Formats: sequence, C-alpha cells, structure tokens
Amino acid sequence: MAACARTLRQSLFLGDIIVNLRAPILLTHAMLPLLEKGSRPIVMHVSSIAALSIPAGQSVYSASKAAVTAFSHALRKEWNPRGIRVTVIHSAGVSTWNAPEPYKLLRPEDVGRLIHFILAADRNCQIDEVALSALGG
Repeated sequence: MAACARTLRQSLFLGDIIVNLRAPILLTHAMLPLLEKGSRPIVMHVSSIAALSIPAGQSVYSASKAAVTAFSHALRKEWNPRGIRVTVIHSAGVSTWNAPEPYKLLRPEDVGRLIHFILAADRNCQIDEVALSALGG
C-alpha cells in the first residue's frame, strides 16, 4: 500500500522513494556506458498516471512517480544531444495478479505492446512521453 501524507509511516515513504525513484536513477546512470555504444539507444522509465492525476491517499507514491517524470524530462535534455532517446510511460493500473478489480485495468501485454511500439520507432523520432489507460477505465 502506498504511503499518504495523513498516515505517513517512514517505512512506506522510504519504500516508495527507493523503488520508484532511486532505483531508476541508479540503473539509468549505470547503463550510460552501454547506451553510448548502442546503435539505437533508448531509456524508458515507467511512471504512473498518478504522476499526472494525483489520486487521494497516494500523495507519496504520486510524488515519487512525478519525480521519475521530472528526471526523465531533464535526462532527455541532457542525453538527446548524444543520440540517446528518453521516454517516460505514464501507465494506469495493470492487472498483474488477475484479481477482480472495481475498475478496468490494463493487461501486462498492453504495456508490452506500447514498449515495442516505442522501441520500433525510427531512431530519429523522440517519443517524449505516453499516457496509457484501459478503455473505459
């Protein structure tokens, strides 16, 4: 469960920050030498619709995902001149356990198809960001 400002527990807060922000930053930094050698280098960060449309009760989660989005925008400005594309995906909820939900969820393969589309784009095309949600969700 994501941390919210009213019931904030440090363990949840730190968990959201470590998983959603620290990990992508460290991994992206570690991959730079390989990206610079690649023929079609691209960085894709998976953010969340919650970074754009903040739901009640998810203030810390939304803030961590908004930080990923800001990191992606800044990185794009820094790395596009080197020929490295940077895209951020704002995904709505994804059904990863096939549990019934009160609202429509994306399937993992929906996100996978979007990633494939972005990867297949011409190397001269920079897809800055994409928001993906389930139809009727």
